[in-house]
Amino acid sequence: MTNLTIFDKHLPLRAMDGKQLEHDLNHQFKFWIANLLSLKEDKEDAYDVCKSAIKDLCIGMGFNEIKQMFEMYVDSKLELTPISNYFDRILLGKIVNSYKKIMAQKPKALPEQPKPDQQQSKKDIEAAVTCSYLEFKNTGYVNGVITHIYNYLDSQDKFQGSKTDDEWVKYKWKVFGFCKKIVKENQNFAKIGVIIEDATTMSKRKILVKYYKQLK
Repeated sequence: MTNLTIFDKHLPLRAMDGKQLEHDLNHQFKFWIANLLSLKEDKEDAYDVCKSAIKDLCIGMGFNEIKQMFEMYVDSKLELTPISNYFDRILLGKIVNSYKKIMAQKPKALPEQPKPDQQQSKKDIEAAVTCSYLEFKNTGYVNGVITHIYNYLDSQDKFQGSKTDDEWVKYKWKVFGFCKKIVKENQNFAKIGVIIEDATTMSKRKILVKYYKQLK
């Protein structure tokens, strides 16, 4: 996932300008958390409900620490079992409490060195990217599950190009909005058993296709 500028902010939320904080929560952070937790469009309102709670419960944290907290949650490093496509105020409270409990007990340590299995995992995802690109080059389509491929390339800043962080976030929301409209227009097909891809995955696939076209 792209290293957004908000995660360079070590300033606690209580010390931030109110308007800037609201802007960051409504844009860069919202898109980041939706991707991290794999929130689909039907869960979009869940974040909006939790936004005020984030400001209250995380008031002493900066965005960099909030990012670390949620990444620990999805990596099963908290005393909680991570759930994909789920987020509500109760879960947020549990995440914050578990994180604070662990951090209060955890001594400061040197950064961990990459483990052999992590290195192998990187080789596997790079191989998956190569296979996906070759498939597109030969067929013109990107099929199958692509979320892990998209997230890896996004983390390597392959999609953003010359766009600023704000421009990139706005572009992703624009593509998502377009895909959301397509999904809505095709709901009648879903009723008769046709599988309609969710807007989040569809938008990632479109961005991935555009990137592959630039490589040809």
